[in-house]
Amino acid sequence: MPRPPSPSIPEKEFVYGALKQSLRLDGRSMLEMRTPTLSFGPELGWVECSLGKTRVLAQIDGKMVKPPPERPLEGIITIHSELSSMASNEYELGR
Repeated sequence: MPRPPSPSIPEKEFVYGALKQSLRLDGRSMLEMRTPTLSFGPELGWVECSLGKTRVLAQIDGKMVKPPPERPLEGIITIHSELSSMASNEYELGR
């Protein structure tokens, strides 16, 4: 994957200057966190969390299945995640 472009010198100077003065563009203090917002969906196991303009959607599903006879005490966990290509140009749609 190609490396994302580095910030320009003026961008770096702006960020360093703001950090030295403990300034943030949205007016929060340096250690102040955004207030999280949780929205529970229409189905059990569905939730959306928002922090400012950042949104994360989580959906959890579970089911009981009979283990194979050769491993009667073991189970299976499958994790699937999707990241939008809007989050970074390094992400592609799909698995």
